[in-house]
Amino acid sequence: MGTRGRPRHPDTLTPRQQEVLELIGRGLTNREIAEQLDITFDAAKFHVSEILGRTGASSRQEAVEWLRRRRQPAALFRRTRAPSRSLAHCRRRRPVPA
Repeated sequence: MGTRGRPRHPDTLTPRQQEVLELIGRGLTNREIAEQLDITFDAAKFHVSEILGRTGASSRQEAVEWLRRRRQPAALFRRTRAPSRSLAHCRRRRPVPA
């Protein structure tokens, strides 16, 4: 029997699951998530369950911590020093007409 639908990616979340996880991080309940995203309560519960399974978390708080850990490496690549001066000082200066 063949597989149907999108292939499984256990280490990544779907865009909807990312939205739900953001709302979990804000402290919303499943019912509030359902209202916010205009989905059914059962759909919100399903998304939360899938998030917990994919992240390996045993609680909503652990799932939020997983999200924070995933985002942290991006902060390491942010510029830590002041931006360099513009290249305007490197251009040839044209003589000013007299």
